[in-house]
Amino acid sequence: VAAYHEAGHALISELLEPGSVNLVTIANYFGGKGGVTAHTPNKNYWVDFTKMENRVMMLLGGKAAIDVKFNKPDVGCASDLRRAKQIVDRFFDDYLIDNFNLSPYDGSSEGKYHQEKWMASKLVYYYDKCKQMIFDNRNLLDKIANALIINKTINRNIIKEIMN
Repeated sequence: VAAYHEAGHALISELLEPGSVNLVTIANYFGGKGGVTAHTPNKNYWVDFTKMENRVMMLLGGKAAIDVKFNKPDVGCASDLRRAKQIVDRFFDDYLIDNFNLSPYDGSSEGKYHQEKWMASKLVYYYDKCKQMIFDNRNLLDKIANALIINKTINRNIIKEIMN
């Protein structure tokens, strides 16, 4: 499961920003049960809305891969979801991205309800996009996951070879 979770992160990262993944591991180097996908951060991340959207989808890629592969929820993705939510919070707070014609959050309970509803809808939107991307590229997901199962750690060169 960890191999597919990390493969999902890597696949979405590479589809959105080719050449961005440096290392993917499911080896227990960090004391946890999961793995790590390390990618090169984009220097324009906080000033480029598309890069921020990409990061949200990269974070949701692990959960989406488990959903597509095993048709079950990924119970090990709480930190990914928190980080994705923080970015979407910023869309609302800092950039006032509002498909619902909402006014900025004014502190009222009604404003808070609309903000939370908007953010939940955005996370579902990005999650659905991830699932479709993974479904459309299932063969690449399987190749990345299999490489992780065999090697425990794969680097940029192996990712590039698989993606090509």
